[in-house]
Amino acid sequence: MRCGDGGMGVLCMTGIGGGGRVDPFENPLPDAIQHSLLDGSAACVGYNRRGTLLAVGCNDGKVLVYDTLTKGIVRTLSGHVQTVSSVAWSRSGRKLLSTATDWDLILWDVATGEIDARAHLSSMVLAGSMHPKLNRVALAIQHLVGPVVVTFAQGSEIDTSRKSSVRALPRLAALDGSVVEGPAGAEVAVFSILGKYVFGGTPSGVVYRVPFVGEDGGEMPTPTAADIVVQTGAGVKDIVFARSGKFMLVNCADRSLRLYGLASDDVGVPGCDAS
Repeated sequence: MRCGDGGMGVLCMTGIGGGGRVDPFENPLPDAIQHSLLDGSAACVGYNRRGTLLAVGCNDGKVLVYDTLTKGIVRTLSGHVQTVSSVAWSRSGRKLLSTATDWDLILWDVATGEIDARAHLSSMVLAGSMHPKLNRVALAIQHLVGPVVVTFAQGSEIDTSRKSSVRALPRLAALDGSVVEGPAGAEVAVFSILGKYVFGGTPSGVVYRVPFVGEDGGEMPTPTAADIVVQTGAGVKDIVFARSGKFMLVNCADRSLRLYGLASDDVGVPGCDAS
C-alpha cells in the first residue's frame, strides 16, 4: 500500500462515513480524518497480521513502526539510504521485511529493532513479500530484472552468487522445451496462500505457477503451458489471494480487476474448488 500527500508527506488514518458504497469520482477526500501521523514522509505502509502495528516506509530510508492503539512510534528502523519501496510482515509478526530503491532488502527483528539480515540485489527493488510460513524467505520484485526468491542467511550479508540464497523465478517454456524470451518473464510474483507455489504474472497477461522449493535449496522447475493458471489478455500488474485461498484477484494494465476462482491444486489449500 502506498501513500503520501505529495507535499508534507503526512500519513492519515481515515474513516468513511455513511456506511454505503463509495464513488471514487464523487469526492477524492475522506469524510473524516481520525488521526495524522506527522513523523516522516510516507512512501508505503503495511499492517501486521493482527492490525496492532503499522510499518511506514519513508522517503528518507527510515521505517517507522507505529502502535495503532496509542498512535505512537515504537520502533525507528534505520538501514536504507534511499526511498523505502515496500514493507511486509512475517506471519508471526516478529520479522519485518523492507525493500528500497537502493537495491537492498532488509529483514528486521521487530522486538530489538536490529537488522537480522540484509541482501543486496542486482537492481532497484520495487516490492517484496514474505513467505506465509518461513520467516527467512522472501520474494523481491526488481526493476527490469524480474522476481527473485531470497533466502536470508542468519545474521550476515547474503552472498548473491549462491544459488540457494537468491533464485530467479523461472520463465515459461515453449512447447518444445526451449525458454521463451520477452513477455514470458514475470514482472510480478507472489506466494500462494500456504506457500506451496510461486505465482508469476507477465506483461502479456499470463499468470503461471511454479512449485516452491524449500528454503534450503534447489533450482525451481521451469514452468510449461501446463502451469499456466489464467490468461488475462492484458499485462499483469499485481496478484492478490483471498485469505481463504479460494479466489485470486488480478490487477491488469487495461485498468481492470479480474477475480478468479481457484481449484485446490492451484494454491495448495484442500477443498478450495472453483466456484
